[in-house]
Amino acid sequence: MNHLYLDISDLRIHIRLFDMGPNLGKKLAVAFAPFVRENGNASHETLDVLKAGRDLKQTPTPEIDAFIRENQRAALNRFPFPEDPETRIAHSLEDLKDFYRDSRFREFLGGSDEPGKTVIYPLDRGCLLRGQQSSRSILLLKVGTFHRPKVETVQEAIHVAGSMALPLVNGIMLHGVGVEKEGIGHLFLGLSGCGKSTVARFSPGAGLISDDGIIVQKDGPDYTLAPAPIDQSSSYRGDRMRNFLKRTRLSLGFLLEKDTRVYLDRVLPSDACSIILKNHIHYFRHFPPESAEKTFSLISGLCRRVPFYRLHFRNDPSFWSSIEEEVRGPTSG
Repeated sequence: MNHLYLDISDLRIHIRLFDMGPNLGKKLAVAFAPFVRENGNASHETLDVLKAGRDLKQTPTPEIDAFIRENQRAALNRFPFPEDPETRIAHSLEDLKDFYRDSRFREFLGGSDEPGKTVIYPLDRGCLLRGQQSSRSILLLKVGTFHRPKVETVQEAIHVAGSMALPLVNGIMLHGVGVEKEGIGHLFLGLSGCGKSTVARFSPGAGLISDDGIIVQKDGPDYTLAPAPIDQSSSYRGDRMRNFLKRTRLSLGFLLEKDTRVYLDRVLPSDACSIILKNHIHYFRHFPPESAEKTFSLISGLCRRVPFYRLHFRNDPSFWSSIEEEVRGPTSG
Protein backbone atom coordinates (compact mmCIF):
# COMPACT_ATOMS: atom_id res chain seq x y z
CA MET A 1 0.00 0.00 0.00
CA ASN A 2 1.72 3.19 -1.16
CA HIS A 3 -1.20 5.53 -0.61
CA LEU A 4 -4.42 5.86 1.35
CA TYR A 5 -7.40 8.20 1.62
CA LEU A 6 -8.76 9.60 4.88
CA ASP A 7 -12.16 11.18 5.38
CA ILE A 8 -11.94 13.48 8.40
CA SER A 9 -15.44 14.89 8.73
CA ASP A 10 -15.99 16.62 5.33
CA LEU A 11 -12.27 16.74 4.52
CA ARG A 12 -10.69 14.10 2.28
CA ILE A 13 -6.88 13.76 2.49
CA HIS A 14 -4.87 11.72 0.00
CA ILE A 15 -1.64 10.41 1.57
CA ARG A 16 1.04 9.33 -0.89
CA LEU A 17 4.02 7.34 0.41
CA PHE A 18 7.25 7.42 -1.61
CA ASP A 19 9.95 4.74 -1.13
CA MET A 20 8.50 3.72 2.22
CA GLY A 21 7.80 0.04 1.60
CA PRO A 22 4.43 -1.64 2.16
CA ASN A 23 4.45 -1.82 5.96
CA LEU A 24 4.09 1.90 6.66
CA GLY A 25 0.89 2.12 4.62
CA LYS A 26 -0.57 -0.89 6.44
CA LYS A 27 0.32 0.53 9.85
CA LEU A 28 -1.19 3.91 8.95
CA ALA A 29 -4.39 2.22 7.77
CA VAL A 30 -4.68 0.56 11.18
CA ALA A 31 -3.80 3.75 13.08
CA PHE A 32 -6.42 5.79 11.22
CA ALA A 33 -9.26 3.28 11.16
CA PRO A 34 -12.18 4.07 10.82
CA PHE A 35 -11.25 7.17 8.77
CA VAL A 36 -9.69 5.22 5.89
CA ARG A 37 -11.71 5.19 2.66
CA GLU A 38 -11.40 3.61 -0.74
CA ASN A 39 -10.54 5.84 -3.68
CA GLY A 40 -13.60 7.77 -4.77
CA ASN A 41 -14.32 11.47 -4.65
CA ALA A 42 -11.58 13.98 -5.41
CA SER A 43 -9.37 14.89 -2.46
CA HIS A 44 -9.28 18.32 -0.83
CA GLU A 45 -5.73 17.89 0.46
CA THR A 46 -2.69 15.84 -0.60
CA LEU A 47 0.19 14.88 1.70
CA ASP A 48 3.35 13.43 0.12
CA VAL A 49 5.59 11.53 2.55
CA LEU A 50 9.28 11.40 1.56
CA LYS A 51 12.55 10.38 3.15
CA ALA A 52 14.82 13.33 3.80
CA GLY A 53 18.51 13.24 3.04
CA ARG A 54 18.40 11.23 -0.20
CA ASP A 55 19.25 14.22 -2.40
CA LEU A 56 21.57 16.61 -0.59
CA LYS A 57 22.22 19.21 -3.28
CA GLN A 58 21.32 22.33 -1.33
CA THR A 59 24.25 23.83 0.52
CA PRO A 60 23.19 25.65 3.69
CA THR A 61 23.69 29.38 3.25
CA PRO A 62 23.06 32.50 5.34
CA GLU A 63 20.26 33.34 2.89
CA ILE A 64 18.41 30.09 3.60
CA ASP A 65 18.91 30.56 7.33
CA ALA A 66 17.52 34.10 7.11
CA PHE A 67 14.56 32.89 4.99
CA ILE A 68 13.63 30.22 7.55
CA ARG A 69 14.07 32.67 10.42
CA GLU A 70 11.71 35.19 8.78
CA ASN A 71 9.25 32.43 7.92
CA GLN A 72 9.03 31.41 11.57
CA ARG A 73 8.84 35.05 12.70
CA ALA A 74 5.97 35.72 10.28
CA ALA A 75 3.95 32.89 11.86
CA LEU A 76 4.75 34.01 15.41
CA ASN A 77 3.74 37.59 14.58
CA ARG A 78 0.19 36.36 13.96
CA PHE A 79 -2.58 35.94 16.50
CA PRO A 80 -2.42 34.29 19.00
CA PHE A 81 0.86 35.96 19.94
CA PRO A 82 3.37 33.76 21.82
CA GLU A 83 5.64 34.65 24.68
CA ASP A 84 9.37 34.89 23.85
CA PRO A 85 9.12 34.43 20.07
CA GLU A 86 12.89 34.66 19.53
CA THR A 87 13.47 31.57 21.67
CA ARG A 88 10.78 29.75 19.71
CA ILE A 89 12.47 30.76 16.46
CA ALA A 90 15.86 29.51 17.70
CA HIS A 91 14.33 26.14 18.59
CA SER A 92 12.68 25.89 15.17
CA LEU A 93 15.96 26.61 13.38
CA GLU A 94 17.66 23.88 15.38
CA ASP A 95 14.88 21.42 14.57
CA LEU A 96 14.92 22.27 10.86
CA LYS A 97 18.66 22.20 10.21
CA ASP A 98 18.58 18.48 9.26
CA PHE A 99 16.32 19.34 6.30
CA TYR A 100 18.05 22.41 4.83
CA ARG A 101 20.28 20.43 2.47
CA ASP A 102 17.53 18.32 0.91
CA SER A 103 16.89 19.86 -2.52
CA ARG A 104 13.15 19.19 -2.24
CA PHE A 105 13.02 21.54 0.75
CA ARG A 106 14.10 24.50 -1.38
CA GLU A 107 12.21 23.29 -4.47
CA PHE A 108 8.95 23.25 -2.55
CA LEU A 109 9.53 26.86 -1.53
CA GLY A 110 9.57 27.61 -5.26
CA GLY A 111 12.23 30.26 -4.97
CA SER A 112 9.78 32.46 -3.08
CA ASP A 113 11.14 35.70 -1.69
CA GLU A 114 8.18 36.01 0.70
CA PRO A 115 8.85 33.83 3.76
CA GLY A 116 5.30 34.10 5.09
CA LYS A 117 3.76 32.41 2.06
CA THR A 118 4.82 28.86 2.96
CA VAL A 119 4.17 26.84 6.09
CA ILE A 120 7.42 25.35 7.41
CA TYR A 121 6.53 23.34 10.47
CA PRO A 122 9.12 21.25 12.38
CA LEU A 123 7.89 17.94 13.78
CA ASP A 124 9.58 15.57 16.20
CA ARG A 125 11.03 13.37 13.43
CA GLY A 126 10.26 15.36 10.33
CA CYS A 127 9.41 18.64 8.65
CA LEU A 128 6.06 19.59 7.10
CA LEU A 129 5.97 22.03 4.19
CA ARG A 130 2.70 23.42 2.89
CA GLY A 131 2.11 26.10 0.28
CA GLN A 132 -0.10 28.93 1.49
CA GLN A 133 -2.05 28.92 -1.79
CA SER A 134 -1.88 25.16 -2.26
CA SER A 135 -3.75 22.07 -1.14
CA ARG A 136 -0.53 20.02 -1.23
CA SER A 137 1.87 19.38 1.63
CA ILE A 138 5.05 17.35 1.83
CA LEU A 139 6.47 15.62 4.87
CA LEU A 140 10.22 15.04 4.94
CA LEU A 141 11.01 12.25 7.40
CA LYS A 142 14.30 12.39 9.25
CA VAL A 143 16.96 9.90 8.20
CA GLY A 144 17.02 6.75 10.35
CA THR A 145 13.43 7.04 11.58
CA PHE A 146 12.07 3.60 12.52
CA HIS A 147 8.55 2.33 11.82
CA ARG A 148 6.78 3.41 15.01
CA PRO A 149 8.21 6.99 14.98
CA LYS A 150 7.38 7.14 11.25
CA VAL A 151 3.74 6.35 11.95
CA GLU A 152 3.64 8.88 14.80
CA THR A 153 5.27 11.59 12.65
CA VAL A 154 2.88 11.01 9.73
CA GLN A 155 -0.03 11.14 12.21
CA GLU A 156 1.23 14.48 13.49
CA ALA A 157 1.69 15.81 9.95
CA ILE A 158 -1.88 14.81 9.04
CA HIS A 159 -3.06 16.57 12.18
CA VAL A 160 -1.28 19.79 11.16
CA ALA A 161 -2.30 19.68 7.49
CA GLY A 162 -5.85 18.65 8.35
CA SER A 163 -6.24 21.47 10.86
CA MET A 164 -5.20 23.99 8.20
CA ALA A 165 -7.49 22.56 5.52
CA LEU A 166 -10.65 21.85 7.55
CA PRO A 167 -11.91 25.49 7.63
CA LEU A 168 -12.15 25.40 3.83
CA VAL A 169 -14.86 22.73 4.20
CA ASN A 170 -16.54 24.54 7.15
CA GLY A 171 -14.82 22.57 9.91
CA ILE A 172 -12.55 23.41 12.85
CA MET A 173 -10.34 21.02 14.81
CA LEU A 174 -10.27 22.00 18.49
CA HIS A 175 -8.27 20.80 21.47
CA GLY A 176 -11.13 19.52 23.57
CA VAL A 177 -13.54 16.76 24.53
CA GLY A 178 -16.83 15.96 22.82
CA VAL A 179 -19.61 14.05 24.59
CA GLU A 180 -23.08 12.99 23.54
CA LYS A 181 -25.38 12.62 26.54
CA GLU A 182 -29.08 11.91 26.19
CA GLY A 183 -28.96 12.99 22.57
CA ILE A 184 -27.29 16.34 23.33
CA GLY A 185 -23.81 17.27 22.09
CA HIS A 186 -21.49 18.82 24.70
CA LEU A 187 -18.16 20.48 23.90
CA PHE A 188 -15.57 20.87 26.71
CA LEU A 189 -12.51 23.06 26.10
CA GLY A 190 -9.54 23.67 28.36
CA LEU A 191 -5.81 24.21 28.38
CA SER A 192 -3.50 21.33 29.29
CA GLY A 193 -4.08 20.38 32.93
CA CYS A 194 -7.50 22.04 33.11
CA GLY A 195 -9.40 18.78 33.38
CA LYS A 196 -10.28 17.47 29.91
CA SER A 197 -9.18 13.97 30.91
CA THR A 198 -11.25 14.26 34.09
CA VAL A 199 -14.35 15.18 32.08
CA ALA A 200 -13.73 12.27 29.72
CA ARG A 201 -13.30 9.85 32.64
CA PHE A 202 -16.60 10.88 34.24
CA SER A 203 -18.56 10.96 30.99
CA PRO A 204 -20.68 8.07 29.72
CA GLY A 205 -18.29 5.80 27.84
CA ALA A 206 -20.69 5.13 24.98
CA GLY A 207 -21.21 8.86 24.54
CA LEU A 208 -17.55 9.90 24.47
CA ILE A 209 -16.93 11.17 20.93
CA SER A 210 -13.28 12.15 21.36
CA ASP A 211 -11.17 12.90 24.41
CA ASP A 212 -8.38 15.01 22.90
CA GLY A 213 -9.19 16.37 19.44
CA ILE A 214 -12.72 17.19 18.34
CA ILE A 215 -14.04 18.60 15.07
CA VAL A 216 -16.80 21.20 15.07
CA GLN A 217 -18.49 21.24 11.67
CA LYS A 218 -20.94 23.87 10.42
CA ASP A 219 -24.03 22.12 9.09
CA GLY A 220 -26.60 24.60 7.81
CA PRO A 221 -27.57 26.89 10.71
CA ASP A 222 -26.29 24.38 13.28
CA TYR A 223 -22.92 23.04 14.38
CA THR A 224 -22.09 19.37 14.87
CA LEU A 225 -19.40 17.34 16.64
CA ALA A 226 -17.28 14.69 14.94
CA PRO A 227 -14.18 12.79 16.09
CA ALA A 228 -10.72 13.85 14.96
CA PRO A 229 -8.14 11.13 14.22
CA ILE A 230 -6.30 11.78 17.50
CA ASP A 231 -7.32 10.37 20.83
CA GLN A 232 -5.86 9.41 24.19
CA SER A 233 -7.96 6.28 24.69
CA SER A 234 -6.61 3.42 22.61
CA SER A 235 -9.09 0.87 23.92
CA TYR A 236 -12.32 0.64 21.91
CA ARG A 237 -11.20 3.79 20.06
CA GLY A 238 -12.10 2.60 16.56
CA ASP A 239 -15.56 1.28 17.47
CA ARG A 240 -16.37 4.38 19.51
CA MET A 241 -15.28 6.81 16.79
CA ARG A 242 -17.11 4.78 14.16
CA ASN A 243 -20.33 5.30 16.12
CA PHE A 244 -19.99 9.08 15.85
CA LEU A 245 -18.95 9.49 12.23
CA LYS A 246 -22.61 10.34 11.67
CA ARG A 247 -22.00 13.50 13.78
CA THR A 248 -23.83 14.88 16.79
CA ARG A 249 -25.59 18.24 16.96
CA LEU A 250 -23.71 20.57 19.30
CA SER A 251 -25.97 22.21 21.88
CA LEU A 252 -23.72 23.36 24.75
CA GLY A 253 -20.13 24.55 25.13
CA PHE A 254 -18.03 24.70 28.33
CA LEU A 255 -14.70 26.30 29.23
CA LEU A 256 -13.11 24.21 31.98
CA GLU A 257 -11.77 25.54 35.26
CA LYS A 258 -10.85 23.36 38.24
CA ASP A 259 -12.32 24.58 41.53
CA THR A 260 -13.40 23.45 44.98
CA ARG A 261 -17.03 24.15 44.06
CA VAL A 262 -19.15 23.14 41.10
CA TYR A 263 -21.03 25.88 39.29
CA LEU A 264 -21.57 27.49 35.88
CA ASP A 265 -21.08 31.05 34.64
CA ARG A 266 -22.49 32.14 31.29
CA VAL A 267 -19.81 33.51 28.93
CA LEU A 268 -20.58 36.29 26.47
CA PRO A 269 -20.34 35.19 22.83
CA SER A 270 -17.57 37.73 22.13
CA ASP A 271 -15.53 36.49 25.12
CA ALA A 272 -16.01 32.84 24.18
CA CYS A 273 -14.93 33.63 20.62
CA SER A 274 -11.74 35.36 21.80
CA ILE A 275 -10.86 32.54 24.22
CA ILE A 276 -11.34 29.81 21.60
CA LEU A 277 -9.33 31.65 18.95
CA LYS A 278 -6.49 32.31 21.37
CA ASN A 279 -6.24 28.94 23.11
CA HIS A 280 -8.04 26.05 21.48
CA ILE A 281 -7.35 25.91 17.72
CA HIS A 282 -4.43 23.73 16.76
CA TYR A 283 -1.64 25.55 14.84
CA PHE A 284 -3.84 28.60 14.24
CA ARG A 285 -1.00 31.09 13.74
CA HIS A 286 0.34 28.91 10.91
CA PHE A 287 -2.96 28.86 9.00
CA PRO A 288 -2.97 30.14 5.41
CA PRO A 289 -4.83 33.48 5.14
CA GLU A 290 -7.95 31.94 3.58
CA SER A 291 -8.19 29.30 6.33
CA ALA A 292 -7.58 31.88 9.06
CA GLU A 293 -10.28 34.18 7.71
CA LYS A 294 -12.75 31.30 7.44
CA THR A 295 -11.88 30.20 10.99
CA PHE A 296 -12.72 33.64 12.40
CA SER A 297 -16.10 33.46 10.70
CA LEU A 298 -16.80 29.88 11.85
CA ILE A 299 -15.88 30.54 15.48
CA SER A 300 -17.84 33.79 15.57
CA GLY A 301 -20.91 31.99 14.23
CA LEU A 302 -20.42 29.09 16.63
CA CYS A 303 -20.35 31.36 19.69
CA ARG A 304 -23.46 33.21 18.56
CA ARG A 305 -25.34 29.97 17.90
CA VAL A 306 -24.23 27.80 20.86
CA PRO A 307 -24.33 29.02 24.49
CA PHE A 308 -20.98 28.77 26.28
CA TYR A 309 -20.44 28.51 30.03
CA ARG A 310 -17.41 28.57 32.28
CA LEU A 311 -17.62 25.26 34.12
CA HIS A 312 -16.08 25.23 37.59
CA PHE A 313 -15.77 21.62 38.72
CA ARG A 314 -14.14 19.16 41.12
CA ASN A 315 -12.55 15.78 40.50
CA ASP A 316 -15.88 13.97 40.51
CA PRO A 317 -18.90 13.55 38.19
CA SER A 318 -21.10 16.09 40.01
CA PHE A 319 -20.63 18.61 37.19
CA TRP A 320 -23.18 16.68 35.11
CA SER A 321 -25.88 17.40 37.70
CA SER A 322 -24.91 21.06 37.69
CA ILE A 323 -25.17 21.20 33.92
CA GLU A 324 -28.64 19.71 34.02
CA GLU A 325 -29.81 22.00 36.83
CA GLU A 326 -28.32 25.22 35.45
CA VAL A 327 -29.06 24.77 31.76
CA ARG A 328 -32.24 22.72 31.70
CA GLY A 329 -33.68 23.72 35.05
CA PRO A 330 -34.37 21.48 38.06
CA THR A 331 -36.68 18.54 37.57
CA SER A 332 -40.03 18.74 39.32
CA GLY A 333 -40.46 16.20 42.10
